[in-house]
Amino acid sequence: MGVKYTEKQYKSLSERFNKMSFTQKLVTIKNNSEIFLLEVSDGNFFLRLHDNDAMFKEYDLFFEFPQFLSDKDYSDLFIFMDIKIAIVK
Repeated sequence: MGVKYTEKQYKSLSERFNKMSFTQKLVTIKNNSEIFLLEVSDGNFFLRLHDNDAMFKEYDLFFEFPQFLSDKDYSDLFIFMDIKIAIVK
């Protein structure tokens, strides 16, 4: 079970989270693993909260996270992991 926050606190957190770059969001998720969880299903990504009550109330929908990754998102992800890639156009 994750940390319990109020709806107002989740909204405040999501406002800051939603302004972050994709890479900043990944760092935030990694550094706050007691709050966030990433799920993947058939290549689709979903940001979830460990707090079951917050999930039931759909507070996870306050947070913007790409469900489908763009080429730039994949590039940022590999750069974040320090893996060199070539971008073909």
